[in-house]
Amino acid sequence: MNCGIKKSLQWAFILLWFGVASGFVIAMGSSTSKTFDHDNRLAMQLMSLDFERDFVSALSLAKATEGNRIVHLTSPNDCFCQTLARSHIKKLNLLVENTNTNVVTLDIEQHIALQKFIPSTPAIAVINDKEQLLYFGPYSQGSGCFSRSGKVDSIVSRKLLSMPQHNQSTKPESVINAEAKGCYCHQPVAI
Repeated sequence: MNCGIKKSLQWAFILLWFGVASGFVIAMGSSTSKTFDHDNRLAMQLMSLDFERDFVSALSLAKATEGNRIVHLTSPNDCFCQTLARSHIKKLNLLVENTNTNVVTLDIEQHIALQKFIPSTPAIAVINDKEQLLYFGPYSQGSGCFSRSGKVDSIVSRKLLSMPQHNQSTKPESVINAEAKGCYCHQPVAI
């Protein structure tokens, strides 16, 4: 085989390998990048003026004796995205360790009252010691599920772990992250 043909075959193989690898990366990224509120279930619930009160009430299953709460919301099928979120969950749990924060995990299939609020898992709710919702939504967003931090990290750090200097009697602003895109496992609507 002459040197020119051999060189052309090598380049053809490299280009083929690059094309297949690129196609695989693009396919994996698009298959794991979904909208958190894919069926507008949460958007419909947000139209209610009583959303936060009703949601926190439904989360009363996770009520601990006192203090702040982080409620991890999971589904029993342990989907791929739930597996990828484990390191982020562990990081958040370590962040609040030895504080006045209770960490609870709820399987939403076992709690029908929660299903109308939660379109996808993994999800997280952060509630302060005054029973006020601080955050609800996914842990993070982004294609490939590899983000190890998100809005929830800054909310936990700023609103649960630091002592605010301003008037603590004012209601904190809730962050509800319904428009996030990333690796989420869509949940069926409760009937």
